[in-house]
Order: sequence, then structure tokens, then C-alpha cells
Amino acid sequence: MPLLSPLKGEVGALIKDNQVGLEYGESLSLYCCIQSLISDNKLQKKISSNSKKLYEEKFEFNMVYNGMVDHLEHMAIKKNDR
Repeated sequence: MPLLSPLKGEVGALIKDNQVGLEYGESLSLYCCIQSLISDNKLQKKISSNSKKLYEEKFEFNMVYNGMVDHLEHMAIKKNDR
């Protein structure tokens, strides 16, 4: 699913850097973004493929969960060392 967002900062960079959607706002309207996706099957497929790849690499449950467990364990060890 393509992300259409007016957000800047980290969210905007995530969308732009990974080519998982389109940013609207000052230079491009939401309407234009939607029209681009409707009229360009290649763009739809590219964004879809990039979105799936990003999800699997950064946001898939097991990766997020295991990373969080590691982080919490590290914090607990650090606290006990004080």
C-alpha cells in the first residue's frame, strides 16, 4: 500500500528514502499523488514492492519484538551495574 503523507522529518525521509509512497504539500497536491498512482501501474508496483521490502526489513513483528527484548534486557543489565 503506498503511503501518501504531508509529513516532513523522519516520516517524510522514510517514505522518500525507501520510495514507499509520495509526499504531498507545497509542490504536489494529494489529488495529484492519487492521480499519479491511478494512472501509473509501474509506479504502483514499484511502491508496493518497496513497501513490502521495507516492512520485512524494519517492521516485521519478529524483528521488532526481538529488537525490543534485546533493548530492554540491555537496559536492565545497565541499571543493575550501577
